[in-house]
Formats: sequence, C-alpha cells, structure tokens
Amino acid sequence: FSMLLNKTLVFARMLPEQKALLIQCFKETNNIIAMCGDGANDIGALRTANVGISLGLDDTAISAHFIKKSPNIKCILRIICEGKACLSNTIECYKYMILLSFIEFLASCFLLHFGTYFSVNQCFLIDLVIVFPNAVLISLSKPLKVLNEERPDKLGIRSLLNSIVSQIIIAFSFQYISYYLLT
Repeated sequence: FSMLLNKTLVFARMLPEQKALLIQCFKETNNIIAMCGDGANDIGALRTANVGISLGLDDTAISAHFIKKSPNIKCILRIICEGKACLSNTIECYKYMILLSFIEFLASCFLLHFGTYFSVNQCFLIDLVIVFPNAVLISLSKPLKVLNEERPDKLGIRSLLNSIVSQIIIAFSFQYISYYLLT
C-alpha cells in the first residue's frame, strides 16, 4: 500500500473521510504532511495533517494550523521558510544559553578558588551587556527569502556538540590565560 501512495501523484474526487484517511496513511509512512484546503469537506484532512493550511476564512479556518485569506498555495513556501528560521533560532538560543551558563560557571569556579564570587551588580551587568543584546539580535533575525535544501541542525548532533564543547574550551583557555597573565 505504501508503494501505491508514493507512486501516485494526484488524488481526486475524494470524500472528506477519504481525505483524512489518506493523510493518516501518509503520516504512517513517516512523512511530514501539509494539507491545503478551501472548503468544509477539507476539515478532517486539515486536522489530521502535520501542517494544515486554510485557503479561506470559512469553516476550514477553525481546524487549520495556518490561515491564508487568498486562494493561493504560494504561502506554503513562506511557512516552510519561517519554520526553518524558527527552528534555527531556537537551536541557536539553546547553544547560546548553554555556552553562557558554562562560561559563567567557569568564571565562578575561578573566583571561588580565590574565595570570592560575583556581586549582584556584576551579575546584573553581565546580563545587561552580554545576554540582553544577543537575545534581542537573535530574535530579530529573519528567514531566507529563498528555500534551500539544507536542513537546520538538530539538537544532539555531533557537530552541534562539537561546536559547544570547542567554545567552552576556548572560553576556559582565555579565562586561564588571563588569570596567568594577571598573577
């Protein structure tokens, strides 16, 4: 049955229940399914799909994940670009927060070694100067206007972990070198 699904290009003249069943069959083959619908007969399929896009403001707008007021499927490209940008931004935010936490941890360990620690004003200054501007800049990034084939990194991939670990080693090295030069 899955071979038939993958070889068929057009599905036409279907009842609403059949549309929902077809979407469910595609989902069972580990595909990510987007469905565009413009009428009440598409409600079940829009709910079943991973991404449901209503091309109107009628009954389908209630069950769809996204609503487009004009009957044009160009919005799918924009939704994919926005989704990739959102995923990339989320991963970058996680990386940034992990790195910031480790760098502050290393700095605190250095200070505790000498019997001192960050004051409240120093912690506030770190957050104000380092965290806040970068968080704002990350959130202002926009998606690409053209869809490329490259997939965003996933959390837990070796290259992502290598990036985080190498940044932690660099930060530790700079902190240790600055300590060595000061003493």
